[in-house]
Amino acid sequence: MSRRKWYEWLGINETRLRWRLRQRQQKRASRPSSKGKLARQCPSCGALLAYDQARCDKCQARLPSRHLVALSRGLAAILPDENPSTKLILAILLGFFALVSLDGINALGGDGVVSALLAPPAEVLWRWGAHVRGQPEPWRLVMSNFLHFGILHIFFNASALRVAGPYVERFFGSALAFTLFVLTGIGAMTVSNFLGHAGIVAGASGSLMGFLGLAAAAGQRSKTRFGSDVRSQMLRWALFVMFFGIAAELTGMMAIDNIAHGAGFVIGYGLGWVVPLRELGAWNRPKVFYLSFAATLLAVLLSVYGVTGMVMHRLGERAFNECVERLQRRDYSDAIPSCEQAVERNAGFPGAYHNLAHAYLYAERPEEAKAVCQRAIARFGRDKMAEYSPLCVELSDD
Repeated sequence: MSRRKWYEWLGINETRLRWRLRQRQQKRASRPSSKGKLARQCPSCGALLAYDQARCDKCQARLPSRHLVALSRGLAAILPDENPSTKLILAILLGFFALVSLDGINALGGDGVVSALLAPPAEVLWRWGAHVRGQPEPWRLVMSNFLHFGILHIFFNASALRVAGPYVERFFGSALAFTLFVLTGIGAMTVSNFLGHAGIVAGASGSLMGFLGLAAAAGQRSKTRFGSDVRSQMLRWALFVMFFGIAAELTGMMAIDNIAHGAGFVIGYGLGWVVPLRELGAWNRPKVFYLSFAATLLAVLLSVYGVTGMVMHRLGERAFNECVERLQRRDYSDAIPSCEQAVERNAGFPGAYHNLAHAYLYAERPEEAKAVCQRAIARFGRDKMAEYSPLCVELSDD
């Protein structure tokens, strides 16, 4: 009686296993090689090409890399089939709205749920990245496009996104649509920051007005009946938004950033005449493919920069609070590390320098306190530091 082999205890039949392996090897050997196979189609003229060709024989267009095509197909497989950028942007806006609302509820307490949803506290929005006019912190010019002043604000912006987003994706492609959302928003917030009156600003309205401008220009460029209808629809929307915003601001009904609205539309309309349309073929499609890939990467990097700035600010806020708590307890030596982190992560806030100088001075390190004050005065000017820290002005005079 022969001993059973170990794999037979698992129910594996050796003869059947060998037969299956042989069948698989024969099938693999009979499969035609992909090299030289007519498996690619030129995106410019539609000609069939060998799998490994880099340039089309018929129109001489340069073909996208097979690796980039594979990456594009992989992303398309996990994204929605229709208007993925519109849905992605909407998901991001709703996600940040939920986070800000939860933070607002935490700040206001259990009784402030309705208030946090309708109008979250300004300090909460500032903490998450809303920008203050006259203080152009670059990361805030990115993050402020994804934040909203309550549920009504995001409802109106989500409605506008659902109207304009699909047209922008149809004319420019989904990858460029996301990039154009980010770029028009940054441009609108920058203009608002430099030209608007003092105040805190947030919202995707600048980007969405940019979408209206992009779709209007693209509709005009397409020279089709459909394009003319889109252009007219987008212009009506833009006029309505501007009229409503100006009327609301003049009557004092609500604060609306009409500067960001106007700037976003102008920037979007201008870009709409420059950015290549997906359907017109003004550029070879491979070039548009590379442009879309680079533009998407740029938009992602800018978005990551904004989120990173927000995270660093939150960490700096925590360090600032720890610094203040230890100074109040008069633990000056223990306060120095937190105060140093607060200065590092809140380099644009004069009060952080004051606290660090205070900690150094009472920890009997006067020379370091003086050096901190001199650095602050060189950065902010003597008059501004005098408002925040008479101590620093006094130390710098010694």
